[in-house]
Amino acid sequence: MAARYTSAVIGCGRTAGLLEADPLRRKPATHMGHYRRSRKVRVVAGADVDGERRDAFRRQWRVKNVYRDYREMLEHEHPDIVSLTAYAPERSRMFKHCVEAGVKAIWVEKAIATSLREARSMVRLANKHGVTALVNHPRRWSPKYIQARELIESGAIGEPEAIVSTFSGNLIHTGTHAFDVMRFLFGEVTAVRGEPDRSDASHEALHGRVVAEDIGGSGTLRFANGVVGTINGRAKRYFAFEFEVVGSEGAIRVGNSTPLTLLRPGPAAYATDFEDLVAVDSTAFLRKPARKRMPTPVSELLAGLERGATSVNSLDEGYKALEIALGFHESFAREGDWVELPLVGSRLKIDSR
Repeated sequence: MAARYTSAVIGCGRTAGLLEADPLRRKPATHMGHYRRSRKVRVVAGADVDGERRDAFRRQWRVKNVYRDYREMLEHEHPDIVSLTAYAPERSRMFKHCVEAGVKAIWVEKAIATSLREARSMVRLANKHGVTALVNHPRRWSPKYIQARELIESGAIGEPEAIVSTFSGNLIHTGTHAFDVMRFLFGEVTAVRGEPDRSDASHEALHGRVVAEDIGGSGTLRFANGVVGTINGRAKRYFAFEFEVVGSEGAIRVGNSTPLTLLRPGPAAYATDFEDLVAVDSTAFLRKPARKRMPTPVSELLAGLERGATSVNSLDEGYKALEIALGFHESFAREGDWVELPLVGSRLKIDSR
């Protein structure tokens, strides 16, 4: 069957396709990996300012047409779909050029931008021109995170009380993934406060704007449903991305190195008059698996193109994850004060990849 849509990739690095060669990663692990599994989409071109990456992309994926200038690629190839995997400071400008070139579906890496002003412009452009746009927060498509949310909704842990997230790295580059997971599980965040992981964190006013380095930190989130979130996001020797959800009748653990684990009250090993949390079979609390296939980024791009469906990873969701990260940076600048969300009038811009 001939492909119905053409696609192109801007930024030919790790998330575009290089990570597909990692034997330990679950496949598909990249934008190209997902495209190659679709019979409806054919990748016709890639663009990158780095000549070595262009050549590697051409060889790895046998894509004939590669460009140094993505605008030239858009003009010559007229793709239906574009993946934006270039660094965050470039994404809002590239998004605008894609929309102006007539691209109808855009798959954007996280964080979608480096300021709320940039992110708002992207949302407005997509809405105005009817462009399907989704963000690469892949855990919303992951069975174990979908099941974690189902366990919470089923009452398996009783009344949800708290969620604790530990991750390596900075609040924009890695933290937006964690904030998106937390919102996926518990909904809207109403306020945040935090402390940076370095006392010399720079928040310098320049020409009426606030420009800050993307750093890590720790902090607290308030959710509209009463749940309290805690984060610890700092550079480490190892990579961490883990969650523990605590409720009145149990807990859930899930993360990169942790399979979905449901814990319920059971006899304590250290005392006869206490109950402790013990791992149990979670299947009794889950609905029977749906027969239809799990959604994927490409299936949701196509659903948007063909039926106007909204992705679980819509651009609005990416905006809100970025807003939480920027809220923490605002709190850093205010010496740890609570910052209410949504952010109003924030001109903060973060230097992040």
